[in-house]
Amino acid sequence: MDNLNNDLNNGQMPKIVFKDSETKSVNGAVCVGSKDQIRLAFIEEKLSSDDFGNVEMIQECNTQVVMTPEVARNIIQVLQDNLASNNY
Repeated sequence: MDNLNNDLNNGQMPKIVFKDSETKSVNGAVCVGSKDQIRLAFIEEKLSSDDFGNVEMIQECNTQVVMTPEVARNIIQVLQDNLASNNY
């Protein structure tokens, strides 16, 4: 995290690296932020069972994206434009 904070403070953008994996659906997101950065975590819901056969729904955050507020605003604009162009 220290390297990430240093990169953001030096005006450099962090790199996003996704491991080769299958596409997963997103069931929600959690977002926290400060003056200098926004952290967005994507939530995936899964069924889980224990050794006794009890089944429950769990939520996992497998992917996080950390960005500056400016990048977050740009992403929001891209999403809004896409939704509008598809009549959502």
